[in-house]
Amino acid sequence: MPQNTPHSSAKNWARDYQNWVEQFDYPWFIQAAWATGVVLLLLAGWLWWSYGSVKSYDVFWGTINNSLATNAVSKQVSSSSGGTTIALSQQISLGGQNAVTSRSVITQGQGDQQTVVKTESIATPTTNYSRYTNITTRQSKAAAVLNFKPILNIWGKEAVNASGNGSFAQAIFDIIPIADLQPAQRQAVVASMKTGNVYTVDYSAVKKHHQNGHLIYDYTLAIAPDGYVNILKQIDNDMNLNQLTNLDASQYQGAVAVKVTVSIDAHARQLVGLSFDGSNQTESFSNYGYAPTIQIPAKTVPLSQLQNQLAATLGSK
Repeated sequence: MPQNTPHSSAKNWARDYQNWVEQFDYPWFIQAAWATGVVLLLLAGWLWWSYGSVKSYDVFWGTINNSLATNAVSKQVSSSSGGTTIALSQQISLGGQNAVTSRSVITQGQGDQQTVVKTESIATPTTNYSRYTNITTRQSKAAAVLNFKPILNIWGKEAVNASGNGSFAQAIFDIIPIADLQPAQRQAVVASMKTGNVYTVDYSAVKKHHQNGHLIYDYTLAIAPDGYVNILKQIDNDMNLNQLTNLDASQYQGAVAVKVTVSIDAHARQLVGLSFDGSNQTESFSNYGYAPTIQIPAKTVPLSQLQNQLAATLGSK
C-alpha cells in the first residue's frame, strides 16, 4: 500500500487506495466494494469531526480535561482600572520544570502625567523573582530629577508562603485551571467539578463563530467561589505544589457567583480566551505544548529592597 498515505489528502488517499487494490487480480465487484467502503469510512469520519465531535457539552468538558493535562501554554492578560492599564505576557511550563515567566507593562496616567513601568519576573512554586527593566515618566518635574538606573535589571527574590501569594499559583489557577495531572487525577478533579456544581453552564446558549479559520464556542459561566477554591486545593495537592495549604474554602461559602465568558476552540478543545463580567480584564491563550527552558537567576537581592528603593526614588520628586 502507498507509504505516503497518512500524509495524503482524503481525495488522494482514496485514489491511491484504489490504485493499490487494482494491483491484485480480484473481480471488479470486490474492488468496487473495497473502494466504496473507503469512501464511506472517510465520509463517516468527516461527519463525526464536523458534527459529532463538537457538541457543546462534550467540547466544554473535553477542554477542562485537556487544560488539566497541559505541559505548557502562553497566556496574555490585559486589564484597566482607575487610570492604570496592565499588559501581561506569560509563559507557563509544567511537568519537567514548574515555572512561569512574565513580562508586564504598567501604564499609569495620561499625557504629561503618564508613567510607564516595565517588569520581568520568574515564578516557581517556592520563589518569586522580579526585576524592573525600564521606568519612564512624562511628569516634567519628576523626569528632571528622578534616577531609576540603580534599580533597573537587578533581580529581586522573595519566598512564597502557603496562602497563594505566589505568582506561579496566580498564573495556573485560572478560571479554568491549568495543570499537568495524571489521568486518574484528572478524572477525579473533573468528577469533583461536576458533583460540586463548580461551573453552571447553559449549553443551549453557546455562541458559535469562526476565528482565524477555527470554530470557536463562547460559553457564559457562573462559578461557585467555594467549590472553585476546593478544586484548586485538590489540584495543588495533586501536583505537590503546596501553594494553597492555608487557603480556607469555607470563607467563600455564600459568596456571589463569578460570571465569565469563556472562548474555546471546538475542535482542538483548547481554551483560547476569557473575559470577566463587569470587568475590563481579558485573557487569551496560545502556543499549547511549547515549553522553553527557563533560566533561574543566580544573583539576586531581596525583592523588598528593590521595592523600597523604588518607593524612595518616587518619594524624592
